[in-house]
Amino acid sequence: MAQEKFVLTPLKRTYTENKKGETVRVSKDAYNTLVDMANESTMSMSQIASKAIMFAFEHLEYGYEKEDEE
Repeated sequence: MAQEKFVLTPLKRTYTENKKGETVRVSKDAYNTLVDMANESTMSMSQIASKAIMFAFEHLEYGYEKEDEE
């Protein structure tokens, strides 16, 4: 089965220095999906959201030609 890609276009943001993490707003549908995931897991919602974001990053496809960093 083919893996679909998660495609983004660029927008520059800065990294956080907050050791506790940051607050990010999500849509109602995304939140409710996260609730469903948490209800089927022993993990916290923040752990599930963090893991999902890291998975998306590992399967990321840029919607532009990414420059090689030297």
